[in-house]
Parts: sequence; C-alpha cells; structure tokens
Amino acid sequence: MVDIATDASVKPASHPKPLRVGLDIGSTTVKAVVLDQSDSLGDTLFSDYRRHHANVRATVAGLLVDIHKKLVDLGRGDEPIRLSITGSGGLALADNLHVPFIQEVIAETEAIDKEYPQADVIIELGGEDAKITYLKPTPEQRMNGSCAGGTGAFIDQMSTLLDTDAAGLNEMAKSYENLYPIASRCGVFAKTDLQPLINDGAAKPDLAASIFTAVATQTIAGLASGRPIHGTVIFLGGPLFFMSELRAAFQRALEGKVDEFIVPTDAHLYVAYGSALQADTDSDDQGHHFEAYTCDEILKRLDELKNLPSNTPTMPPLFPTEADREDFNKRHHKEHIHIGTLEGAHGPHFLGIDAGSTTIKATLVNDDREIVWSSYANNEGSPLTAAINIVKKIQSELPEGAWIARSCATGYGEGLITTGLHLDEGVVETMAHYRGAEMVSPGVTAVIDIGGQDMKYLAITDGVIDSIAVNEACSSGCGSFLQTFAMSMGLTIQEFTQKALASTHPVDLGSRCTVFMNSSVKQAQKEGASIEDIAAGLCYSVVRNALYKVIKLRDSGELGDTVVVQGGTFLNDAVLRAFELLTEREVTRPNIAGLMGAFGAALTARMHYEDIADDDNAHVGADGRSVDAAAAEESAAGDEPNAAAHAGEIVVDGVRHTVSSILTGEALNEMSMTTERDVCKLCQNHCKLTITTFSDGSRFVTGNRCERGGDAKKKRSDRPNLYDYKYKRCFAYRRLTDKNATRGEIGIPRALNMYENYPFWFTLLTSLGFKVMISGRSSHELFETGIESIASENICYPAKLVHGHIKWLLNKGMKTIFYPCVSYEDNLVPNTDNHYNCPVVANYPLVVGANMPELRDPDVRYMHPYFNLANHELMVDRIVEEFAWASVSREEAETAVKAAYAEDKVFKHDVQQEGLKALAYMKEHDCRGIVLAGRPYHIDPEINHGIPETICALGMVVLSEDSICELQPGEKLDLTDFLSEGEEDPRKKNANGFRHVDDRKVTVNRMPLRVTNQWAYHSRLYAAAHFVASYPGLELVQLNSFGCGLDAITTDQVAEILADKADVYTLLKIDEVNNLGAVRIRIRSLLAAMSIRREKGIYAHPQSAAYHRAAFTKKMRDEKWTLLAPQMSPIHFDVLEPVFAKHGYNVVLLKNDDRRAIDMGLKYVNNDACFPSITVVGQLMEAVTSGRYDTDHLALMMTQTGGCCRASNYVGFIRRALEKAGYGHIPVVSVNLNGMEKNEGFTLSKGLIMDAVHALVYGDLFMRCLYHVRPYELEKGSAEAIHQKWKEICVDSLVNPKTKWHYADVCRGIVADFDALPIDETLRKPCVGIVGEILVKYMPLANNHLVELLEAEGAEAVVPDLLDFFNYSIYGRDFRHKNLGTSWKDSVVAKAGVEMLRRLRAPALEALEKSRRFEAPMPIEDVAKLAEPFLAIGNQYGEGWFLTGEMAELLTSGTPNIVCIQPFACLPNHVVGKGVIKALRKSYPWANIVAVDYDPGASEVNQLNRIKLMLSSARRAMHSGAAQDAEALPIAR
Repeated sequence: MVDIATDASVKPASHPKPLRVGLDIGSTTVKAVVLDQSDSLGDTLFSDYRRHHANVRATVAGLLVDIHKKLVDLGRGDEPIRLSITGSGGLALADNLHVPFIQEVIAETEAIDKEYPQADVIIELGGEDAKITYLKPTPEQRMNGSCAGGTGAFIDQMSTLLDTDAAGLNEMAKSYENLYPIASRCGVFAKTDLQPLINDGAAKPDLAASIFTAVATQTIAGLASGRPIHGTVIFLGGPLFFMSELRAAFQRALEGKVDEFIVPTDAHLYVAYGSALQADTDSDDQGHHFEAYTCDEILKRLDELKNLPSNTPTMPPLFPTEADREDFNKRHHKEHIHIGTLEGAHGPHFLGIDAGSTTIKATLVNDDREIVWSSYANNEGSPLTAAINIVKKIQSELPEGAWIARSCATGYGEGLITTGLHLDEGVVETMAHYRGAEMVSPGVTAVIDIGGQDMKYLAITDGVIDSIAVNEACSSGCGSFLQTFAMSMGLTIQEFTQKALASTHPVDLGSRCTVFMNSSVKQAQKEGASIEDIAAGLCYSVVRNALYKVIKLRDSGELGDTVVVQGGTFLNDAVLRAFELLTEREVTRPNIAGLMGAFGAALTARMHYEDIADDDNAHVGADGRSVDAAAAEESAAGDEPNAAAHAGEIVVDGVRHTVSSILTGEALNEMSMTTERDVCKLCQNHCKLTITTFSDGSRFVTGNRCERGGDAKKKRSDRPNLYDYKYKRCFAYRRLTDKNATRGEIGIPRALNMYENYPFWFTLLTSLGFKVMISGRSSHELFETGIESIASENICYPAKLVHGHIKWLLNKGMKTIFYPCVSYEDNLVPNTDNHYNCPVVANYPLVVGANMPELRDPDVRYMHPYFNLANHELMVDRIVEEFAWASVSREEAETAVKAAYAEDKVFKHDVQQEGLKALAYMKEHDCRGIVLAGRPYHIDPEINHGIPETICALGMVVLSEDSICELQPGEKLDLTDFLSEGEEDPRKKNANGFRHVDDRKVTVNRMPLRVTNQWAYHSRLYAAAHFVASYPGLELVQLNSFGCGLDAITTDQVAEILADKADVYTLLKIDEVNNLGAVRIRIRSLLAAMSIRREKGIYAHPQSAAYHRAAFTKKMRDEKWTLLAPQMSPIHFDVLEPVFAKHGYNVVLLKNDDRRAIDMGLKYVNNDACFPSITVVGQLMEAVTSGRYDTDHLALMMTQTGGCCRASNYVGFIRRALEKAGYGHIPVVSVNLNGMEKNEGFTLSKGLIMDAVHALVYGDLFMRCLYHVRPYELEKGSAEAIHQKWKEICVDSLVNPKTKWHYADVCRGIVADFDALPIDETLRKPCVGIVGEILVKYMPLANNHLVELLEAEGAEAVVPDLLDFFNYSIYGRDFRHKNLGTSWKDSVVAKAGVEMLRRLRAPALEALEKSRRFEAPMPIEDVAKLAEPFLAIGNQYGEGWFLTGEMAELLTSGTPNIVCIQPFACLPNHVVGKGVIKALRKSYPWANIVAVDYDPGASEVNQLNRIKLMLSSARRAMHSGAAQDAEALPIAR
C-alpha cells in the first residue's frame, strides 16, 4: 500500500481515482476526511474534527481552506475533488453546493462494512442525537425523535450539576460503588433525581456512574423499540469514543446479550469517512448530475451563499426604537428592595438561606425588612459546607447588639441544612418566593421563576396561591437552553444577550426541545440569519416555552395586573423584553431577582419570631399577628421547624431576647457528618435510603417514602391511605393448592387494569379450577428485564412495566398466561357517554404478543381475548368460547362468572366503605384530605413512587378517586357509623366466601361537561372532582403518567370543575424515575395554600361547572352564517366544499394549513394533546381571530365519531379554545352519524351524504391516479393539469342539476385520462406507502408535505383511499356485536353499510380494474384477513386493526416500503403502528418500514434522515432484486 500523503512527486494524471472529500456536518461539529487511492481510514490525506458554533458555512470554509493548503503542499492544489456531504446539518448545504448528499446511515454502514464487516449493530451518541443502527439484513436506524435526553448535551448538563466536565464525570465514575435510579428522559427529570442526592451527600462517583447508566438505559429502552441488540456492537460518536465509563454502562446493560463490543480508532470520523467512500459519483437516483470542482470553486460558491435570500419567518425586534430601550432600562434597573450593610446594625436579624440546585443564596434582614447582608454563590457540590461558611461569615461580621433572632431555609437543600445547622424552620420554596414577591410588589398576582433547568409559575388570587405550575417534563425554555446555544455559538451568556438586544429581525424559531431547535437554528443560519437575529429568536423561544408549555397561558389577562419575574434567566434583558412583548404587559424584575427565595425565607423567619422580651405581649409575633395563627400556618403550610431546634437567649442592653437555635462558635466549627446507604426493610417498598448523621447525633434521611425512614422505633402514619389499602385489598387472595387446581396453573401479569380487575379474574379463574399465579411486585429491576421488547419509546411507564411482568411469569415457568383485552369496563359511573378503556390498556396485550417472541413458543399458551365487562350476559358465552381448550362447560362458566361479578362488587364496595371511613377520620381528627386521582395502576408503588405515603407523612388523609366517586356534591353524609372500629381486615378474606352488598341507592345526574365523557376510569375522575369541589377540607391532586395523551383532555376538564372553588389544582406528572423532593414541594405548597385560605376565611362556594353549549339554529342556517371547517385532505376537500353550498350551508373549508395554525393551536390546546388536535384547533382559532370573518355570524364545524381515541373530544378542545379567547358565543357543530350531539340548524340529509360520498370517491380516484403517474410524467405538470381539468368537472357533476356529467362517466373519464397520460414506462422508482393516523396521513401541514418529499427524493407515494377508513369503521361493528355484546343493529349496519359503500364506489372500482395502470383497493373483508394474524379485529381504537391491514395490503401488493406516521404520544398507534412492525417484518421479510413521529416540536431533520434511509434501503433492494418476492405478486406495481 502506497502512502500517498508523503509522496509529493506523484502527478495527478497517474491517479485513476479522483480525490474524494467527505464532510459530516453534525449537530455541534463538522468532520472532514480526504481519501486518495487507498480506501482505508488509516491512509487519509487529511482528516479533522471541529466545533461549528452554529456557523456551519464558515467552519466548512475553514476546513476546505486547510484541505486546499494540504493539496498545494502536495503539488495538487488545482486538482478537482469529488465532495460529498452527510450528517443532520448537511442536507441544505449539499443542495446549495450541487454536490451529493449521502444519507448518514448509508455513509456510516459503508464505513463499518469496509473496516468491520462482522458488525451487527451500531450504537452512536452525538452532541444532541442518539442512534441505534441494525445492519443486518438491511440497514435500519432508530433515532431520538422527541427528546435530547441521554445524549452528549445531556451528559454535559449533568456534569455541571456535579461541578465538573464530561471528562471529569468519566473519571469520577471509575470508582463507583452504588447505582441510583436516575431519569435520562430529560434534564428536568434527571436533575429532579440527581439534585436531592447531591444535597443529601451521595458520593459523586456513584452519581457519575448512575448518570451513565441512565443514558444507556434511555438509549436501549427508547430506541431499540422491541428489537434485541445482539452479536457484534460498534460504538461510534464522541461521547462513546471519549468516555470509557459510558461504554461500561452499555456493556453492563447488554451483558449476556452481546458477543463483542468494538470501539474503532477515530470512531468520530467514521461517518465522514463513509461519505468520502461514496463521493465518486456522477449522479444519484433522482437524476441529479454532479461535477468535480476545485477547492477554490467550492469556496467561491460557499461565499455566494451569504447572499441567498432568507425565507425564515421573523418576529418584531425587541426594541423598535432607542427610546423604547431607554424606557425599559429606566423601569428595570431601579432598586425595589433597599440593600443596606451591617454597619450600625442593632437588634434582631433574620436569616434566610436558599439552597438551590447549583447555587446557594442567603439574605439577612433587619426588623424593618431591609436586607443588610446577602450572598449568591456556587455551592461547589456541597450545599451544607457552603451554608456553614455563610453562617460563620455572618456571625463574625455581626456588630455587638445585633443578633440572629430566627433562621429559615428553603430550596432543594432545605431539609439537610435545617437539620445539620439547627435552623429554626424550613419553608417550602413556593411560599418563600411568594412572600418575597409580595414584599416587592404588594398585591402580586403572578410570579414566574425561570432558573437553569427549572421553571415555576405561581398564580395568586386575593393573597392566596391558587395555581402552581412547574416544568415537569422538559427543560427547553430554561437558562440551560440559552447557555447551550450561547456555547454552541462560541459566546458567553453576556455576549449572547448583547447580540440579542441588537437584533433587528429576530428569527421565529417556535418553541421546541433544545435538540430539535438546533435544526431550526442551522436552517436559519444557512439562510443568512445573523447571530444577533438567532440569539433574539432563541430568547423569544424561551418565553414561548414558558407561556405555552408550563403556564399554558391563553390570554395575558390571566396573569393579572401585578407580575413579578425572577430567577437567573430573567437577569437576561433580552428574555425579559421578549416576555413583556409576548404578554403585552410591563412586569417587575426585582433588583434582587436571584435572592428572592432567600429573602422570602428571611421574611418567614421574621413572621414567626417570638421574643421573650415581649412577654407582656407574649402571644403576639413580630409582625403583629397572633402567634396561634402563625403557628397554625407554620405547621400546616409546610413551614417545618426542626423538632430538635430550641431557641436560646441573649441579653442586650439588660434585656433578654430570644435568639435562633442555629449552631454557633465551637459547635459550628466542629460540626461534621457521615453519609451511609441502606435499604429499608420495614415494608415491601424497600426504599433506598441515604442517611446523614451529624456529629451531635441528629439524623437526616432521604429516599424514604414514609416518615419512618428505616427506623423501626418510629410508627407509620395512622392517617388513612386508600392507595395502600386498595393495593393490599386488590391482591388479598389465596390461590388454590396444586391438589385443588384441577385445571393447572394460569399466570396473570400484575399490570395496568389488573389493579382494578384482578379480584374479578382471580375469582372467575379460581372457580374454574385454575391455580392463579400473579406476577411479582413491580420494580425498576423488573422493568429492565423486559426493556428490549418495548416497541415504542413514547409509551407510558405503566405500559412498559407489562413487558417485565410477562417476563417474570415466563421465567417462573408459566405455560398459560391470561392477559385479556378489555375494550369496555363495567359502567362505573351512570349516565356517561361511554365506558371505554384507554387505547393502551385495552389493547396492550396485543403489543406484548407481537414483540415478545417467547409468547409464540408452541409450549406457551398466551390468551388475550377481547371482553366487554359491562355485558354480564355475554360473558358466559365468551368464557365458554375462549376456554374451550380446557373443556369448560356452560354450567361451570355461569357459576364462575356469577362469582366473579359478586366479588368485583364486594371489592368496589370495600374501597368505597374505606373512603367513608377516611372522611370520618378527617372529621374526627380535624385534618385535611387529598383525593389522589389517577388510574387503577397508579396504586402500584413503583408507579406512584411513594406519593401517597409522602402525603400521609405531611399529616393528610389519602383517598382514591374511586373511593368517593359515588358520593354526590352537597350530599349530607352520616359518618357516625364509621367513627368506630371498622370491619374485618380484607386480607383475611379469600374468594371462597362472598358477602352480599346492597346497592347504594343514589341518583347520579348526568355531569354537564365540556368534554365527551367516554372513558370509564376518567368518568370516576370527573365525578370525584365534582364531589371534592363541594366538600370542605378535601383537595384533589391528579396523577399523570408521562406520555398519557388522554390526560391532555382530563387535566383541563378537572381543572375547570375545580375552578370555581377557591382551590389549587395540582397535577403531578410521573415517569419511570421521579424523586419525591419535587412532589413534596408541590404537596407542601398545596398545604400552605389550604392553610392560608382557612386563616383568611376563604371557603368553597362552588358554582356549577356545567358547560352550556351554543347551538346552531335554523335561523342561523337561513341567514347563511359562515360555517368554518378545518382542512384535512385538500385533494378530497376541494371537491367536497361545493357540496355543502348545494345543500344550503355556507361552509368554508379552511386553507390556512401553515405554521401560523400550529402556533395558534399550541396557544389554545393543552400541549400534551396530539398533533392533529393542535392543528385542527389552530386552523379554526387562526381564522376566528384573524378578522376575516364576522364572529357574530360565525359557527365552526367538526366531525365527531364517538370512538375510543381522543378524536371524539376535538369538539371539546375547540369549545375550550373559544371560551379562552372570548368567543364562547360561537356555536360548534358536531358532524356525526351516531346522535352524539344535535343542532337544529344542521342535519346530514340523505342527499348530502350521497353527494359527500361521491365527492370522496372522486378525491380517492385523484389520489390513486395522480400519485401513481406524476413521478413518471414526460411533461412536467401534465398530470396536475388533468387533475385540475377533472376537478372542475367533478364539482359541476355534484352541484349542477342540469349537468351533462353522470357520476359513473366522471369516474371512467378520470381513470381513462390518467391511463392515457404519456409517462416514462421504463423508469423504475421505489413505491412508498403512507399509512398512519388519519389526519397526519392526509394533511400536508401535519406530515411536512410527505408526498411531495417522497416524489422529490425519486419515489412514488402510495396513499390508501380515505373512504376505506369509513369502510373499516362500519365493518368493525359486526365484531363488536358478536364479541362485545353491542346492539344487534351494529351487525346489521356493518353488513348493509359495507355493501352500500361498495355499490356507491362501484363505478370507480370498475374503472380502476379495467385500466392498464391502476389497481382497485382490496375489499375490506380481505384487508381484515390480512390483519388478523397480527391483531384482533376487536382493536378498533383510532385506526385500529385497519392500519395493520393497510400495511399488510401494501406489502402483498408490490409496495414493500412504508412510512408509518403518527402523532407523538398517539396512544392507538403505539399498538397498531409501532407495536406490530416487528411482527410484520417477520412475516414479510421484504418489508422496509419506518415509523415516524410528527409533532410541533419534532425534528424535521430527524424525520428526513429516517425517510432517506428507508429510501436508500428501498433502492438497494430494488436494484438487487431483494424485494422480488413482493414484486412478483399478482397485483405488483
């Protein structure tokens, strides 16, 4: 092998290969590799790796200059080079330079194949992205699509918390001993877990190793998506290359599964190397031709890019004029709180310490509330040491005659510092911030605090906090967000701020996760946006994240008149100005913005001070309030004095005064502590404790869920805890002995709705003679055993746990596992719209079956039948049918079913009786109660993380929503019977004996809600909220698992129910790991608000939460009111709109499907809602607020199916948005065929339905024909011309009574014209099917114009017919009748409806069948047969089995490539989309399927990269004939 690099005498002519240059432009760096004759990475002419600081063009230019210098040195400076570009940031640059763009995975796999052909899997971590690439049989990549958790940037953030850098973190981790569970989903969750551990003295090596373990777990669980990682694994990317302990964490996680781990030399250059290997190409598959250029020519072209016109949308400048800037400075650079000095200080002083996440703040205030001393410093990773130094400094500087009268701590380190230094009390940080803000701005109505990684919002009414919001799931929009971008631009945060203030056209970057904002920044930079404009745009984005995602502000008026902002991020003038502009109000930023927590703590200490010198007024505090009142607030509001603290005395001027119990002198100097780890064994929770013991013997324990903290001498709280009771009661059953188990063993996973239904199924199966084995208690370790089979990274933690429970049963040798799909729960609350189960709970057994190959073992019987628990009569038939293999007779089934329903009734009655006991306890002991409202599975301690015990430890009773949901608002309860000893412990009962339970005679009126009350468990939630709103001393806290899309609906509705009560609605979002520190803050804040309300005499005066909808009347119709409808599928709706006019309706189908609509949707819809709901509401609200329509003669319309997914609640979303915007008078018309809502002014007549179906048939024909021929047309635009011609004819045929066009003739004419269009018959392109959620599938805005993208990339898009979705909806009714016991009418409608649709479509189907080029869609019955091997036809949530059937239809009809698209957190698609892809690939080896999430914050670059990879694989298969099995089928394209 010749080393070309050192041989300058060789002339270019002697080189058969051209110079090849590969550039890899990533999220934070640019890598370059230059190859000459050798293809080996070890023989490069040049290679380098540079950070681009968001200035890609300049960095690439610098690299090319250096490459040119190298070539000049070799005497080859004028030689043309073949340049190719790859990487997430390289696509636009490649287009602009007219050079090939190599898909990142193709480049990577090419490089690995050259150097390590034995490799099976690549795991790659970058600065802000993570990828797993499976190399065999064809490359398939999984990439982070929704969050930057677990990437290099995440590791950098966590390093900062440990006061080190990434390299230092790696060194620390080498000596770890213990691992802690830490969430890596996002910096917010991780910090919530990590910070308390830091403050509690956990060893840094343990924390460092725990961080790396969290990254490995996140990558595997989030990206493997059910596909195992086996064989030879290659580690690529900077973090894995440079951090040995991160690699070790992956090796621990994959131990026993991987044969070999390889870390290539120069691993960071592999993608650039692969790009260089592919650079020698003259053209690509899209027909683009490429030339070789000299370095000078490329550099000249790069320079010209500076002058390209920018298409980036912009925002108003922060300061239009200099006068605005001067006015701003005058308002915000003044002193709100006087800061004095200790000079001349005399009398009592009050110390407040705020131990934050990375900093420690302290203030000392005198009796006049003036700050006389303050400190703001980094805690250097040890808040206790920092606090000791602060106290020493103050004590040494205090003049004679001045003393610390009382002390108070707040913040993350409150407990540790209060205990260690013997401070007098601690105060929850929300109360501290409120008291500080009230002092700065009396009558404050809102406090917004944005720190490094956390964000808080306090809404205050009448001096009482009535709403608290924190960023529970995302750190975008916090200080670290800006810090990250400042660093990427090579700027300090101060320089960044100055540039933002100087901006004239701030770039509109939206509000997104840091990882995906980067792609927007790079795009804007490529389009010529200046650093100043990008910096200002980022400041706007910070505020939009705070307003839309945390505060969820719809109207700036909600903030009130007096707004105080604080926290380090608001010290940035650009952020502050953006906040004022977006909220359209002037706010107050105190001159002590960073000290507000400490200031509030000091004020709290002063408020609670009692001086013995005032013994004449011994019962009056320093602020003139009664001590009794102060003490009441102190104990209840979370102001927790240390029980061991005893105030001392001091004599000043001959008078005795009370002084703080804080350590002084020798005690302070000699104070030391030791930290140990232990596992509490006092109950089955097995809490991992961190025990800090101080030199004086006092202890501080964290990690405990209850107040015992591992101390057996301490008694557990006697406060009733319904969560604990229900968990024990639910599983309080003794299984049969082997002797009595005549039918053997059967396993049930302890998961999801089994926390509600286990008594039912246990009793039924035991009665049938089975020995029922329930899987073990949930734990993080159990979760990790099933991690590889989790198909969707976005699914909730309760669902992820199912995989571990099934694994547990299999490991115990269970050969029969029973895990039923329950579509309908029993009717738990009367008079609701329906009683569905959530899409995940109802159908998750199918996901497990499709992704755990062990369940397909011939020796394992995995039962997952569909049931309707509300239909008692049908249950007997279904049990006989499903247990035919066990020869269960009808008589046995009848006995078992009767027993099961009886025990289920007893179980629910027991829970309700326990709820009454809890209310009686509250009355007897005059204490408060919390209704902890969630789903049945939230009683699992692994899921609720000990929140119920935490509430009990704070002195409150815990009730569950189902324990009180039958109680009526205002009902007079006779609790006398429950004040004495209750009945026998339910754990002593077993299923052999049943008590008769009398029905409680209650009349439950239909709850008048804004939403559709369609889910069983949620109906209990609404009923409980109605009761709580009327019951004194009771508050509601809602638990929400991260990723639960249904709670986007329930949380808003519950908040509305409680809104008219002087109440704090508290939502706790929980994930697989969540530290109780943050929960404790929220609960203590709630307790404090309750106390102040009681003290101020503010009591509940509930008003009706009923929603009275505005109706659309006949008069409105006759007056031709405008009816606005959202756009979904332009190719269909262009033909549909005129149909409404024909039938007397002035309908406007909106055309505003652009980014403005999305931004408007984000403003008015809960941001946890799915993308379709955001786009639908956004379109409508943009139109309503635009001024284009007379809002006094305007109505909106939206379809409403009444199905089980969120779509039925879009009408409710729209109404809420209208109310929030002040347009509650505008009617919303529900377009439905099921009688859900009726409006006298709108009816679906037979004629309207027939015309609408004909219009949709035309749209389907256009879609099928146009998309099939347009990629091959000889004359560009000719296919679209035919479309436009026939579109006019279609409209004429539909609306003109005298038209010459007959429906059947139009169908034949459309097909004939497209059939005759001149196309290139020799050209072959990959066919790509588009399936998924209906709105995202058909709406160009929602899928980022996917059809156009595929065609631009050289593919043909194949989109299934819209009418087939309606076909599916009708066809499924027959299954529901036979298996779920719905009305016989369902079966009749199914058969008649499918036949009617077939007849209406007949002319179109016949035309397609007779055509030369086109194929008719499969009959719905055949699609159902294709779906059945993967999903039961009972899965009818969202797209249900039909989506799986569509994929199978495409795979068997010549379309082996599929993009399965769904909104982020679309619950049905977790099951029917992502959940079955693995099984489809097994059955159809040629399947090339990519699942792509679409969301307002999703990365377009990520989406594009994954689609390009799929296309690259498609082309490889097409050229190699690998897809021949599919293409040889009878109806191949």
